[in-house]
Amino acid sequence: MSTENKNLNEQENASPFVIEKIEEINVPNVEFKDQKLSINGVVQEKYNYAASSRFQKNNPNLLYFQAYVGDGENKDSAGRVIDINNPEKELLNITNDKDDNILVNGKKWDSLRGKSVYGGGFRVEVDPEGKKVVFSGTDESNKHSSNSEYSVIVNNEIWKTKFDSVEVASSVEGITYAFGGSRDKNKLAINDKEWAYKRFKGEEHRNQNMDEISNVKISKKGEVVVIIDSLREKNDYRRFISIGDKVGEKFVWKNTFASASYKRPSVISIDDESGRVAVFGQVERDGKTGLLIDDIPYEISGNPEKLEYIDFKDGALVVQYNNALGEKVTEKISLREDSKAVQEMKERKDAEKKAFEDLRRLLISENISTNEIIARLKKGEALDKEVEKVKNLSGAVNNLIEEKTKLQMQIEQDKKTHEDELKKEQSKSVDAENALKKIEVILGRAEKGGLISKSFKLSPDDMGLALGTVQKQREKYNWIPEEK
Repeated sequence: MSTENKNLNEQENASPFVIEKIEEINVPNVEFKDQKLSINGVVQEKYNYAASSRFQKNNPNLLYFQAYVGDGENKDSAGRVIDINNPEKELLNITNDKDDNILVNGKKWDSLRGKSVYGGGFRVEVDPEGKKVVFSGTDESNKHSSNSEYSVIVNNEIWKTKFDSVEVASSVEGITYAFGGSRDKNKLAINDKEWAYKRFKGEEHRNQNMDEISNVKISKKGEVVVIIDSLREKNDYRRFISIGDKVGEKFVWKNTFASASYKRPSVISIDDESGRVAVFGQVERDGKTGLLIDDIPYEISGNPEKLEYIDFKDGALVVQYNNALGEKVTEKISLREDSKAVQEMKERKDAEKKAFEDLRRLLISENISTNEIIARLKKGEALDKEVEKVKNLSGAVNNLIEEKTKLQMQIEQDKKTHEDELKKEQSKSVDAENALKKIEVILGRAEKGGLISKSFKLSPDDMGLALGTVQKQREKYNWIPEEK
């Protein structure tokens, strides 16, 4: 094999990704056992009782849980948020006073009075960097109503934007956001302004839920990634990845995911430095999982149900999961500089390979021999030549038709011009005849009145009328009198 062919073959078989196996990432282990909180095997003794935990959507290291410290009259029961990497410091403490007011870090929030913001724990998230605390809830008076209206409360101020339900309300670097709602009321709002995107509208599916936002991620620099379940492709719900900023959508990736179950949620990661985006989700309805990195598919070996870890480090995506054999896999995935070009070449090659495989299956199933294929190809070559002749003949005929059309158009134009000129000449003749009749009448009156004699004279009026008639005809037809 020549060096040139070898380089071409290597380029065709290249991957847009550079994969590196790295050491296992230490993911903190959080457990609630015997009403105690344990992080990496260390029991947090300050809490006498701890339960009802969940990790925040805006930061997987921030843990919300219910716990109390002390006993008897000194017992302090509260909803709390800590960073599992620094559990000694509480980032948020939410309690109720004797008048049932809600206290946030010891301060009463009037905006929460009469609001139902508790359900198996307070519906709250904290943004330490942006110094924001975000609640969501409905009015106590209609919390069980089917027409309940949900509010978002940020730092003791209530948003003007309302929802009929809230999936997530949070904040990143001071950028507050919330999404939720059903059917046409489903929406995302950022900083109390509804996020704009091109919604799918299908007239034949009026009574169905067209679009539903299932996940949102916002980077520290304000890049927004939204996963939208939509019916816009082949009447089949798919998860579309929309990329934008705090105002609205800029573009949508061409690759999609199948709508996933709660066991396999779609997960988003954004590199705050480079702006690269990675999304993990189900590729097919049968549960096969995969990654999209900047809209380029990456197949994960072992088809994991979920990722134990996903984040960008030094411009590369690091993922960690257990494969089908129960082995821990930790990979560093980088994109080549020419990744898009390589991916396009790979897609073309895959399409050609699939077409060839389909052809082979067809030939085998139809029991077509190689000799018959060659014979058919030769017939095809002969047919191509005949087709080329027909094309050439058709082109010549088309040229003649075009010339004929041009001649017909010219004839019609000449005919119209001739008719117009004839009408003008007829008009001139009629006008001249009328002018002569006028002069004839004038002269007749003169003769009858005995005015035509050796000393022939016309009245001033008749003279003016005759001369005026002649002058008008000269001006109209540009008559030039003969020189004497």
